[in-house]
Amino acid sequence: TMAFIVSRTLVAPRLGSGPFICRHRKALLFHRPLHISPYLHSERFTDTGGGLDQCCLNPQWEATAELLDSEQIANMAERERYGLWRRLEQTICRHRQFSDAAWAMRPEQLDRLSVISGKLTPPSPQIRCLSLFDPDDSTNHDAPGDWRAHAAGLAIQRQDAIRELLAIGNETLLTFVSEVASPYLVGSSWDEFNDRCDDGVLLPHFLIAGSEAMQHAARGYVQGRFSTGGWQWLDSLSWADWHPAEVARLFTYLPFTPDAWTRMEAGGQSVSKQYWPAIKVWLNVEPEHTVECALKLLENDRPFAALRLLHRATRNKKQVPTDVLTRAFRDAIQKETSVSDIALYELGELIQQLQGRTDADPGALCQIE
Repeated sequence: TMAFIVSRTLVAPRLGSGPFICRHRKALLFHRPLHISPYLHSERFTDTGGGLDQCCLNPQWEATAELLDSEQIANMAERERYGLWRRLEQTICRHRQFSDAAWAMRPEQLDRLSVISGKLTPPSPQIRCLSLFDPDDSTNHDAPGDWRAHAAGLAIQRQDAIRELLAIGNETLLTFVSEVASPYLVGSSWDEFNDRCDDGVLLPHFLIAGSEAMQHAARGYVQGRFSTGGWQWLDSLSWADWHPAEVARLFTYLPFTPDAWTRMEAGGQSVSKQYWPAIKVWLNVEPEHTVECALKLLENDRPFAALRLLHRATRNKKQVPTDVLTRAFRDAIQKETSVSDIALYELGELIQQLQGRTDADPGALCQIE
């Protein structure tokens, strides 16, 4: 016998950061001894699944398959055998995808592994569904066949997983969010079905409170809901009694457009003062709204972000008033703000623009230069 040392092969590459992860990984290293194939224990299997690749062409194949199909493996706790199950699924997926390769397993071998993998599938959705929300799990993007059909099927699987978890209870889903590799995917997939209203599960509390994972899920949920419901969904929210920080955070997740600005500012100065300093400024603002947006940024002490928008406007042959451009430069000089919002060459081109204007204030231009 040799110790059943569970390496990164037998532990999911990314189970997430939930409280059980470290505890169970440590416990796995001291699992009771097993009779185990040298190939299953080898470094090649550890690194790339090469152990199974070698076994398919070796007399050890049958012994390895029997080990994987043994009661000793089947009787492992769900969380302990999760990593082995995922590795099997990834190996099967890889060999089916490249079935014509010389190193690929024979169809009957893959069918045998598929049966074994089915037996190892965790019955609890809290564990079984973890892989669906793991961008690093190769089965989510490397499946054989039409990738569009695979993506559509994966979306349905994610929706079904969320339904199943919600059926157990909201707290079950929230615990699940804290353990998955991509909480954002949970949030964005959550909205892809509209047979029940779940806005209150994540909103508004987890927009600014709770763990980082919960906040990522809330962001995914908002952006997913908006992608299907648009402004009509947003207007249906009763956010008038939310905390201003929650409202501001909500709008930072929405498109950077006048439709958002108008609604956000309806929440009052307390919301506006938190939105404008935090929002990521996108350069795809409609040309007719560039100056309006730049002035809003100047009012909220973001002159370099305003200058970058104005630079984009001049590149697009949009007329930028000289007084606005001068004000932006003066604010940038006088206020201690980050220059990271704009590149130095963009500043240089704007200064050249200002130098070429006959209506520029010579005193201001000298100060700017």
